[in-house]
Amino acid sequence: MSDMVLVVLAGGAGKRMGPAHQNIPKHLLEVDGRPLFLRSLENFIQQFGVQRVIYRIAYRAEIFAGLWADGQFRLSVPTAVLVGELNDGPIGALASCLEFIRTNTFVFVGGDILYDVSSVEPMLCFHSNHGVGFTVGVASGNPTKRPSTLWIGSDRELERFERPDVTQPEDLINASLYLVEPEKVGWLLEDFHRHRHGPDSEKEYKEDHLWRLVLRRPDRARLFRLPGRVVNVNTPEDLTIARSLAASRVKQL
Repeated sequence: MSDMVLVVLAGGAGKRMGPAHQNIPKHLLEVDGRPLFLRSLENFIQQFGVQRVIYRIAYRAEIFAGLWADGQFRLSVPTAVLVGELNDGPIGALASCLEFIRTNTFVFVGGDILYDVSSVEPMLCFHSNHGVGFTVGVASGNPTKRPSTLWIGSDRELERFERPDVTQPEDLINASLYLVEPEKVGWLLEDFHRHRHGPDSEKEYKEDHLWRLVLRRPDRARLFRLPGRVVNVNTPEDLTIARSLAASRVKQL
């Protein structure tokens, strides 16, 4: 796959992070001496063969853009910044990026996730071999109130999803890691535009929109279980878990 682009979704307001972290986007919070969103990027760039990185930002965009302009987020490949709307949500942000960036394959990754995943290459092999336009990485994660719990069928299609009061460590959740073929996801763009021009346009375009679209539709998207776990940083407690995990991994090395 040539000219693969990695888009880092780093636009959330982090409303549940509390007053101590309210003035800085949560993807910029420090984990083991580095911003959270940078923790896994170099690994993804190498394993996916990424040629360039685009940061898709929204909340307090001036902070991120200023640091980027000062060279704070240098990587091994060229980078650029795209500013979007806050209420797009992660899936809406993904859809809006597809309108402006044209290439063979995209990788989208959540900027507020700490990935404790041994390898992502099997996900790329699965995506390439099955010709599906949209592959979503899923993994076990820390207990949280936000993500949906997902059940995967024998052919890695989405069987059902629920949004429980609290997810459990063994539950599968969206790891915010997507492989996308732009010419095969018109269904996602159409749904996003319907939302943006409908009566609920002021509400966030949540990931449940995606699950309803792909439910039992392996022709649209499939889910790939990643070998490892993720920490979805939505609260100060999540940040503590992420920092502890990152510190323990450094000690193991």
